[in-house]
Amino acid sequence: MMLLRFLSVRLGIVFVLLLLGKGLVSCGSPRLMISQNNLPDKMPDRMSFQYAPYPQQPYMMFEPLHTYGNHGGMIMSTPTYLEERLGFPIDGDDDLALLNEVASWVGVPYRHAHHDKSGTDCSGLSYAIFKNLYNKNLDRTSDGQFYKNCTKVTKSKMRQGDLVFFAINNSNLISHVGIYLKYGKFIHASSVRGVVISSLEDDYYKKYFFAAGRVK
Repeated sequence: MMLLRFLSVRLGIVFVLLLLGKGLVSCGSPRLMISQNNLPDKMPDRMSFQYAPYPQQPYMMFEPLHTYGNHGGMIMSTPTYLEERLGFPIDGDDDLALLNEVASWVGVPYRHAHHDKSGTDCSGLSYAIFKNLYNKNLDRTSDGQFYKNCTKVTKSKMRQGDLVFFAINNSNLISHVGIYLKYGKFIHASSVRGVVISSLEDDYYKKYFFAAGRVK
């Protein structure tokens, strides 16, 4: 009897280990993880992508809510959530990693000479996003980012992720920077409103627009 009980326990452990190996059971998390090679025919309405920082295939996380956080990598939100968060439609040509990172900064308060989620200024925002996403070290000032880190592009040739610069206090001196998104929208840290998404077509930003730049 003791031998049968011992064997049943051992078989149960082996069965669970096999499920873990196939990605059907997740230890320490209630989320269902499914390999991209074994996706269901019908996808749930709410899902997110997580890219782990070690060599393995990305897996999809089905969650009841859209959240941000560090679960061993970057959680990618669904296009529907990003559309609600950013205020414009998302399509297959968009840089979802960039838009996901950008969305996580919306609402962060303005804080001069800082560049984290507790508060940031305009050049700190672009500095932090490019460091987090692309491991690029931009200059820590808006004029430095234009003259040292960018190649100038015309307004009609702007692409998602290009930087947009403004000369607000002096027509020849860059004093503000943001990141271009799409449909004339850009994200920036306003000294009054914190991190927000604004339109280049607003009279204020049209008046003080200086140039656009593509990070080298």
